[in-house]
Amino acid sequence: GAWSLTSTIFAPVLGRLADVVGRRFVLIMSLVGAGAAALLQGFAVSYWMLLGARAFSGAFAAVGSTAQVYLADCCSPSALPTYMARLAAVPGLAMIFGPGLGGGLSKFGLAVPIIVDGCVSLFASSLVYVYLPESEAWLADRREAKAASDNGKQGESSTSTERSPLRPIAEDEDDTEKGGIALPTAASRGKGTTTTTTTTGGSDAPGGIIAAPRPTATNDETMWLFCAAQLFNGVTFSTLVSMLAISLAAKLGFEALQVGYTFVGLAIVMVFSSVWFVPWFQTTFGVNRAAMYGTLVTALSMFLLAEAETIVTVLAALALGRLAQTLRGASFGTIVARSTDVHTRGATLARIQFFLNCGRLIGPVLGGYLADTDAKRAPWLVAGLGSLLSGFFLGTALLRKQQRDAAEHAASESSKAPPDHRPALPRGFSTLTGPNAPRRLEDDCPCPEEVTELGEWFADLLTKRHYQWVTHKEGTRRMIENLLPPLDTRSSQGHVHDLERLMKHAHILETEFARHDIN
Repeated sequence: GAWSLTSTIFAPVLGRLADVVGRRFVLIMSLVGAGAAALLQGFAVSYWMLLGARAFSGAFAAVGSTAQVYLADCCSPSALPTYMARLAAVPGLAMIFGPGLGGGLSKFGLAVPIIVDGCVSLFASSLVYVYLPESEAWLADRREAKAASDNGKQGESSTSTERSPLRPIAEDEDDTEKGGIALPTAASRGKGTTTTTTTTGGSDAPGGIIAAPRPTATNDETMWLFCAAQLFNGVTFSTLVSMLAISLAAKLGFEALQVGYTFVGLAIVMVFSSVWFVPWFQTTFGVNRAAMYGTLVTALSMFLLAEAETIVTVLAALALGRLAQTLRGASFGTIVARSTDVHTRGATLARIQFFLNCGRLIGPVLGGYLADTDAKRAPWLVAGLGSLLSGFFLGTALLRKQQRDAAEHAASESSKAPPDHRPALPRGFSTLTGPNAPRRLEDDCPCPEEVTELGEWFADLLTKRHYQWVTHKEGTRRMIENLLPPLDTRSSQGHVHDLERLMKHAHILETEFARHDIN
C-alpha cells in the first residue's frame, strides 16, 4: 500500500522531470533511489522504518515509464513496437527468476534478498551512467529551445521556428499513413535506431517545412481518453494479481505451492508472447488492432475464468488472459509514444502511468470486497467489465486520433503545390507508379558486381564534386547517412511520396548552394 501510494503520487513529478532535466538523469536517479530504499528495507530495525523505506522506494518507481520514453525518443516508428514488446517481457522474466533467487538467498537470512536487490539496482545505475547516453532527440529539443530563447532575446523571433529540411524531428506515425522519414541521429548510428522528421509542401513554413506540432486541444482530449483506458486496465490487472490466489483456492483448492507454479507459468506465457507472438501480431494486423484485440480478448478471458470450474479451463483462461494483456500492454505503449512529441513525452506517459496506478489501487480493494461475497466469480466479472470499459475508451481515443490525423493529412495535401509544380522523379522509377505498381516493396539484394559498379560510380561522383571522402571518410559517411533517409516500403505510393519529398529537399539544397555561389 505505501509503495503503491507514493508511486502514484510521484509518477507525474518524475515524468515532468524527465522532460526538463533529461531521461538519463531520471533513470539514474530512479535506480539509485530504488537501490537505497531496498537497502533501508533490508537493514530496517522497526516496522515504521520498514514502512517508510517502502514508501521511499515507491517515490522512485519510474524506471519502466522512463525507459518507454527513452525508447520512443531513440527508436524509429517501425522498430518501436518490437522494442516495446521486449520491454514488456522484463516483468515476466523477473517473475520467473525472482522468486527462485529470492528463496535461495533467504536461506542466508530473510533480509538478504532485499539487500541483494538494492545492490543490483545500484549496479544497474552505474551501468546506465557509464554506457547509456542521453536521448539525442531530447538533446536536440533542448538545443532548439535554447536557440529559440536566444533569438527571442535578440529580437529575431522570426527565425526561431525555422528547421533545416533534413533535421530530425520527433513525430508520431500511425498504422495507415507514414508520418515522416526516419533519419539517423548521432546517438543511433550503428544501433539501428532512428528518429523521424515530418515535412509538408505548405507554403507557410520556410522552404515548405513545418515544425513538429505542439499538443492541441484535440490531442489533449485523446490523451485523457488514453488515461481513462489505463485506469480501467489497472483495475483489471490488479484484480487478477491480487485475487488469483484466493480464487484458485476457492475453485481448485490450490495451496501456496500450486499458486506459485501458476504464477511462474503465467510469467513464461508473458515472456513468450512478448518476444515472439506480439511482434508477429503487430506486424500482421497493426499496432492499433493489436491493442484493441488484446483488450477485448482480456475481457473475454476474465468472463471465461468466472465460469471455469476445472483445472484445464481455469489455466487455459488464465493463459489466454496473460497473452492478451501482454499484447495490449506492448501495443498501448507504442500508440501513446507515437502520439507524443519529445518535449512533452515524459509528462504525458507519466500522466497515463498515474491513472494506471490509480486503477491498481482500486482493483485489490474492490476485488477483495467482492471476494467476500463470491470468490469464484465476482472478482473476474468485475475484471472483465473493467477491461470492456478500457476497450471502450481506447477505441474512442483511437477513433479520435484517426480523425485528427486524417484532417491534418487533408490539410497538408491541400496546401501542397499543384502536381505539375511538384519535383519530377528521376528517370528509372516508372515501375513504382501506375496500375502495375507493386503493393509492397522488398529491399534489393544486389550481387557483388552491382555493389562494385555503384561504389565506383559513387566514389567518382564524390571526387568530381570535391568531397574529400578519403581524408574525411567517417565524416563523409555520416553526412551521406543523414542525406539519404530510409524510405517507406509498405506501398509503392508511399515510396514515391517519400522520393518526391526527398527531391523537394534536394531542390531546396540546390537553390541554397546556387545562392551561395552567387554571393
